[in-house]
Amino acid sequence: MIGANIKNYLESKGIKQSFLADAIGVPAPKVSDICNGKCGIDCILYWKICKVLEVPYETFMPDETEAI
Repeated sequence: MIGANIKNYLESKGIKQSFLADAIGVPAPKVSDICNGKCGIDCILYWKICKVLEVPYETFMPDETEAI
């Protein structure tokens, strides 16, 4: 769910996954896997993504009505 929310945000803002990957220091396939729900995301990486995108930490978290 978090990955899909990040993916939707990037698409809505016209931000490339490759830009985000470079900015947070991970390979582009890792960001792609996160966005497509193929792998999880740890707290540190999540923090870096929020910092780079300049959004509050709760931005990509599912709300209480969504299944985790």
